[in-house]
Order: sequence, then structure tokens, then C-alpha cells
Amino acid sequence: MCFKEDDRNPESAITSKPSLPIFIHPTLMTSSSEQLARYRRRTRWAWAGLVLQPIAFLVMGSFTELDAMSVRGITGAFLLLLSIVLVNIGIWNYAKLKGYGNGVAALSLLNIYGLLILLCLPNRNRHRS
Repeated sequence: MCFKEDDRNPESAITSKPSLPIFIHPTLMTSSSEQLARYRRRTRWAWAGLVLQPIAFLVMGSFTELDAMSVRGITGAFLLLLSIVLVNIGIWNYAKLKGYGNGVAALSLLNIYGLLILLCLPNRNRHRS
């Protein structure tokens, strides 16, 4: 049989660190308090986006009298697009803050409905504050 030097010495197996696959970065394995603080700050973007959405609709006016090439239409569409991006970023970071992976964080694509689902999910993060 072919053994490495460390396999024959049981003491070195205890003190050696387990190797990670090359595609997993060690900092991605746990959430540090710095990462959680960053997620918490970015979560606020969701609330800014949710406040901005009704403002965007007010700027655009009613859909029946909306001319797509008017200044109000373009400004409202830009504000609406910006608010959707802010909400998605905020919800994505909220899912990360609660300790969920990218699959659950994809709920951000559901906008306010994804946020409601995330609010119902338990916090899986060990570092609660």
C-alpha cells in the first residue's frame, strides 16, 4: 500500500489541519462578526428600495396617461429599476445575515414576497446579535 508520511504517524494526523477542496475559500466556511456587520448594513438597502418604489410610481403618475418618452416616465422607470435593485441586494444580504446560502438568498428575486418568506425563516447563524 502507498502511504504518505503523515498517514503512518498518528500524532501528526491529530495536529494537522484538514485540507479544504481548492474551490472553497476558508473565510467562506464561517461568518465572522465583520461579515455579519457588513450584511446588516447592506440589509438596510432593502428598506430604502421599498420606500423608493411608491415614490417611483408617484413620479410616473397613472399608467393611463403615461407617455413612455416623457421626463416623468423615464425618471419614474429609472427610480423603479433602482428600487428593485436595492431591494434585491438588501434581501440577498438579509438571507446571508440569517445564515442561509445562495439558494435561499435567491428569494430576493421575489421582492417583497421573498422578504416575507425570509422573515418567517429561523436564524441559522451562530453569531447572533
